Amino acid sequence: MAAGQLNRLLGQNTVQFHQQHSLPDLKSTVKTPSLPNLSALSGGGGTPNQKAERLANRVAFYHFVQPDATRGKQAAKDTARFFKDQLLTGHQCVGDGDEALTPSHGPVWLRAVMSLRITSYALARTHAGQPYPELEMRVLQWIRHHTSLNRLGEVPGGMHQGKVLLPGARTDIARCVTGGTGGPNGKYPADPLTDQVTNIVHQLIVNGAVPWTLGRDFFKLQQTAQDLAGAALARSILDAKIGFGTAREPELPVLRSRLLVYRLPDGHWGTFPDLMPCALDPSYHAWAKYSTSELCRSKIPVIAPPFPNLPEPVEVNAAPAGTAACNASERPGRRPPEPA
Repeated sequence: MAAGQLNRLLGQNTVQFHQQHSLPDLKSTVKTPSLPNLSALSGGGGTPNQKAERLANRVAFYHFVQPDATRGKQAAKDTARFFKDQLLTGHQCVGDGDEALTPSHGPVWLRAVMSLRITSYALARTHAGQPYPELEMRVLQWIRHHTSLNRLGEVPGGMHQGKVLLPGARTDIARCVTGGTGGPNGKYPADPLTDQVTNIVHQLIVNGAVPWTLGRDFFKLQQTAQDLAGAALARSILDAKIGFGTAREPELPVLRSRLLVYRLPDGHWGTFPDLMPCALDPSYHAWAKYSTSELCRSKIPVIAPPFPNLPEPVEVNAAPAGTAACNASERPGRRPPEPA
């Protein structure tokens, strides 16, 4: 199955599930709930973001759509382990695929994780004993780690205030852009380098609101807008008072590759000095200049620092060597296997 097709099938499952279940208790709003693509639940292949959403689909299906105590418990255990393993291999690194801080597939990760925030919250309050408390804890821990990373790349001023810009895996566009239209308290200033869903979910988590004017149906779950589902689910999490636990408390995870972030009064620069040998098509550098509204990404391994007189960086440590399957052939930008 092609990667894009699997993402679409899993996304359809996620959207339909949440359209058919009310918050916060996930009671069905239809006589017979269903998922449209049951075949997508089977197997274990795919990229890290697909594995995350497949697990989210399984947790939803075996607990709320067609409850099966044995399969449901196994799905919950597998999902808790999925997130726990990233404490060793690196945040968003699964098997031999490092998707740390991906802008292109950030919407899929957030769609899956926001779905799991909702289901793990409900399950922890209706199912006694493990793995349900651990499942909720691991999901919240992942959100806290992701939020802490995003804070390192948050733009605090200028037209792009509130956005997150850091280098990362699976980068479609790497160049510099300046200016645009919109800004804080106005229309969202679109740009090709940051992920809108990441920016919006980050603001919802840290501030409980977004600093931009969005379309009337932006937060409406729709099959025609699967990539926006993570933002819609994050908003529903706040509206239902489910919340994000201690996501605002700083706790940096390890990454597959070491990340340095230099923050200055008028800009910041994030860089992977050792490159990203387990990542597909990474950008190794990203920086923002706040007063000029300049955003940049670069896939060139070594560049001159974009700012003079750099301060001491914040360092996000690399995961221990040998903890991911990709270590046998550490070549920059190495492509992972095609999804099964």
